[in-house]
Amino acid sequence: MARMELIICGQCGNERLVQRSYTLKSWFTGLCQDCARRSRIREGNPNWKDGQWKSHSGYIHIRLYSDNPYYPMATKHDHYIMEHRLVMAQHLGRCLLFSERVHHKGTKYPSGSIENRSDNRIENLELIEPNGYHRIPYKKGYKDGYAQGYQEGLVQAKKDWGL
Repeated sequence: MARMELIICGQCGNERLVQRSYTLKSWFTGLCQDCARRSRIREGNPNWKDGQWKSHSGYIHIRLYSDNPYYPMATKHDHYIMEHRLVMAQHLGRCLLFSERVHHKGTKYPSGSIENRSDNRIENLELIEPNGYHRIPYKKGYKDGYAQGYQEGLVQAKKDWGL
């Protein structure tokens, strides 16, 4: 039969019986289940950063709670929203539709860079409504750049050939 030991929770003071072998483990905190669960989430966790985290692609995600007026925009499973969408919604004073896209212009950092995705000033953001139109600025820039490069190449070739 396992030996039991009376343990008092370090946070709430509740008493409970615990197997002696568990109290000797390195992972044993001495907290009851409720206090241990609370310490893993939100403010109780030493890694808590006010509900913000940065993805590997550079986007900042912010946790929203049900009392926030922009809560309907948050994802249903973890209640996070990308910061650039929240900044644009606050600027407009309304929730964004799912089909509305927020585009980083690249005013301070190169467009598409990780730094640019974290630059969520309203001057760096623009709202693009339908899904398909998000690619147009990139596509247009590529076409214009290609056409300009082609023309400059022809001019340079003519100069090189003496034409």
